[in-house]
Amino acid sequence: MKYVAQPHTTEHLKHCGQACLAMVLEKDLDSVVKRLPFNGTKTKQLRKYLETRKYKTSHNMKRFRGMQSLPEMAICRLSYRGRNGKFMTHQWHWIVWAKGRFWDPWDESKDTYDKVIGIYGAAITSFMEIYKA
Repeated sequence: MKYVAQPHTTEHLKHCGQACLAMVLEKDLDSVVKRLPFNGTKTKQLRKYLETRKYKTSHNMKRFRGMQSLPEMAICRLSYRGRNGKFMTHQWHWIVWAKGRFWDPWDESKDTYDKVIGIYGAAITSFMEIYKA
């Protein structure tokens, strides 16, 4: 898998889902953004994009229950805690799990669980399993 960065520009600020798709599909970010021009992607959009490109996904997001719960490849939802300590339902970040490591489009150095969750009290809350059809 080749790393695809999510540029730290206003134009790409909420394109983490697109960057994850680009990594999984081995495409460039602009070609994915052209098809999914949204600022912020939802699970349904990611699933549909993958399934129209000969990939299968788990039907529902699966709850993350530790590293042993992760399949061979997945797009993981990284959720952030609000000031009240609860996870915010409207703010998340997508990252890829593949080849025994995390692929964070925002920061390539965040490749282990400890590095990923070190972001502002974040936690991996769920994931969508991905496999070739």
